[in-house]
Amino acid sequence: MALGWAQAFQETHAQAGDIVAFDVFCGDLNFDNCSPGGSRAGEAGGRWSGRPGGLSASPPPLSPDDKREQAHEIFSVYTDPCRVGPGQDEPWALGTLMNSQAIYDEAVATPETMKRTLEHSEGRKKYLAGPVQASACPDLSAPRSEGRRIDYILYREHQSPAGLKTVSGEALACSLGT
Repeated sequence: MALGWAQAFQETHAQAGDIVAFDVFCGDLNFDNCSPGGSRAGEAGGRWSGRPGGLSASPPPLSPDDKREQAHEIFSVYTDPCRVGPGQDEPWALGTLMNSQAIYDEAVATPETMKRTLEHSEGRKKYLAGPVQASACPDLSAPRSEGRRIDYILYREHQSPAGLKTVSGEALACSLGT
């Protein structure tokens, strides 16, 4: 469904003469690429149905069905530069979800202290949320990752006319999903 919304948005805003080199799909998708997955707690058939496709609203972030979303069609259309494949991120990719037990600690209280803290492996292990089981409990058997990355910036390259080498202008079109 999210891919359909993106296509409809692009068709609505396209203007004659536009040459699109790439487009970007980004947001808090509420699933990670490191948790083993399973059914979402309390849901019939294990499918979260808050929004079509389960990509844009906010289900409880600690009761994931990440396995299904890790193989979502969006990853065959858009490129995630932080992703190796389903269930595996690049070793340099960092999580974007904070450990809720430590979110108010002094070490992460300001952007500056958070940056300093997360520059070190020990800080990332303490302050970034790690993989979770389907029961929403931390997955202590999972290999330690660099945190749950639930915020994504994906891109898709488009075929440009041969010989196009200069950019004469740029425009940004965006929309808030509802």
